[in-house]
Amino acid sequence: MERSYIDAVTQKELTAREEFIESLTHDSYVIQIPRLREKRRNDLEVLLSIFDQSQQTSDSRHFLNLDEADYPEEFQRVIRRLVKAGAEQDVCETMDLEDDILDELESLERTVIQREKALEEKNKALAEKDEALAENAKTLAENAKVLAEKDRALDRAVQALVASGMSEDDAKSSLGLSS
Repeated sequence: MERSYIDAVTQKELTAREEFIESLTHDSYVIQIPRLREKRRNDLEVLLSIFDQSQQTSDSRHFLNLDEADYPEEFQRVIRRLVKAGAEQDVCETMDLEDDILDELESLERTVIQREKALEEKNKALAEKDEALAENAKTLAENAKVLAEKDRALDRAVQALVASGMSEDDAKSSLGLSS
């Protein structure tokens, strides 16, 4: 799918590309909140800046350091509602439970990645062993061919000595072959 990245405020096309956006199968609006820090060009960007995770408190990733005075009056109500929700015990418990689930999922993801990497390394090692075995088989076949040629040459030498009047046992013995 051919995507266009358009700045919603300026309507200019952006040249940068994002892997996440490229992987989407549908058109969408994507707002990258961390990039709103420098400039808030319209009401939507001001509202969304309330959720900027760079403002997290030092003791909890669930809470943000926000000064209502930094926001227009119409958004202060949103901030107050979020503060109120954060003060409710069941909301805090739900956030903690979600954190535990996310931590477990991240741990599982790391485990899967490690196992995939180990499997990839084992597959690579097996491929190298297969290659070495194929090379050894080729060498053995070449050696067998050389030995067969040597046996034919020795047989011809024995036959030549027998034809010159030597017994077959004497011919083999003179060539260092056992009877």
